[in-house]
Amino acid sequence: MTLLLERLFKLTEQGSNFKNECVAGLTTFAAMSHILVFYLRVVCL
Repeated sequence: MTLLLERLFKLTEQGSNFKNECVAGLTTFAAMSHILVFYLRVVCL
């Protein structure tokens, strides 16, 4: 899996690696989930 993603996105050339990309994806997911939940709470009140 790691090698496939490395070939597709050329992570090493971009100065990244698989672990950094996973952490970035999870961080983005958590932030967007947080925004969605609190936005809905504000709008629904």
